[in-house]
Amino acid sequence: MVDWFRVFSDLKGRQVTVRMLARKARVSISTINAWKAGACEPRYSTGVMLIELWSRRTGTPVDKFPRV
Repeated sequence: MVDWFRVFSDLKGRQVTVRMLARKARVSISTINAWKAGACEPRYSTGVMLIELWSRRTGTPVDKFPRV
């Protein structure tokens, strides 16, 4: 299971805003915040895109994404 809180926190530390994430994922800011809070999870394809973005921005291999 993905630790979305850490994924979004890591991205924020690399100048990726919630607004930018919402635009890229084509969802509302409140949806991003719900994912970060653990209230729900993104669709598979959106999750893959977010993990790939996290990987590029952090320089960490995709298979080392933060897990709960």
